[in-house]
Amino acid sequence: ATPKKNYGTAGPRRNYLRVTPWSALVGINVGYDAADGGYGGFNMVASQNILKFDNLSLAKNSLRYICANYNLMTELDLSEMTALEFIELYRCESLATLKLGSHPVLERLCAEDCDVYSLDISGCPKLEDFRAALNNYTTIDWGTTGQYLWHICIRQNPQLTQNLPPLTQFPALTELLSGNTNQSGAFVCNSSIIKVINSYDNH
Repeated sequence: ATPKKNYGTAGPRRNYLRVTPWSALVGINVGYDAADGGYGGFNMVASQNILKFDNLSLAKNSLRYICANYNLMTELDLSEMTALEFIELYRCESLATLKLGSHPVLERLCAEDCDVYSLDISGCPKLEDFRAALNNYTTIDWGTTGQYLWHICIRQNPQLTQNLPPLTQFPALTELLSGNTNQSGAFVCNSSIIKVINSYDNH
């Protein structure tokens, strides 16, 4: 239940995992500390300094969560992972490419303080909690995602000149953190349930 390897010296290694059947693999946790709100009740695991995952698609129909906070990946392809409910990538500061696809049951995406240059959440219709501050994307492809979103945090992305969709797209929204994201024009919010709006340093 708690396998460990101690190589004794620092250096890059390749580790192999075999699961029989692959459908038994429901989660990967190589780094989680409940940072940025925490979610899901995952075990606390220190960063395992992961550089890359290969062959994640072997568990594409069963993997419910991936926790990889503080790891060293430069890219992560989750486009085939149709059963994902939680994605935790807090402070993966080298992560530039995050490929998402159709995630019909994804509830939370945390990619806070990464280096992501392109973000498409249009295939995540059930998304409730979206955290993507401190990245490098210039646009977000929202599609029609928004019905269940209660928390949006895209602050500290001054290169983001694309405006948010009309807030009517987010009828459940209670927390909007969009400070320093170069939003412009009129800001209209007729919500009766919103609790927090933080939109400093915009236009």
